Amino acid sequence: MKKMITVVALAASLGMAVPAANAASFASPAAVATASAPANPSGADRVADTAVVRLGVEKTAPTASEAVEEAAATTRAVLDALSQAGVVSADIQTSGVSLERIEQRNPVTGMSELLGYRASRSLTVTIRDIKRTGVIIDQAVAAGGDGIRFNGVSLFLSEEQSVPAP
Repeated sequence: MKKMITVVALAASLGMAVPAANAASFASPAAVATASAPANPSGADRVADTAVVRLGVEKTAPTASEAVEEAAATTRAVLDALSQAGVVSADIQTSGVSLERIEQRNPVTGMSELLGYRASRSLTVTIRDIKRTGVIIDQAVAAGGDGIRFNGVSLFLSEEQSVPAP
């Protein structure tokens, strides 16, 4: 349900059509995500013009090195897709990297057994053309396949959108 709210809120905030049944169900979160700022002193409303998207790449494999290699290959595919979509490298940042053991307790022996390793990387992507946010997310997700996670989007006013002097 949380994913649907995020998707509907994102769609509404980006001016995408939301089916009536879903729109009615999620009117409150979608309304919150319209990203309108209070009127400035000149009377002109300011609206979000920048999106920050949080993506994650996660791969599981029998060995740590395989998990890391698979996560790196998926990350490269996502980064290539973002670049092809027009996102400059300065707007893409790695915000986290992890490698963890995946274990399961054996019910007979009570001992922990190694099942494999999970490697992950978190990316923070700034999209300066907010109207392209949905397309860029779609391209990144398609490139990442089953190894990608969409962890959310935040909408902001850029510093370039300033209040005109009276």
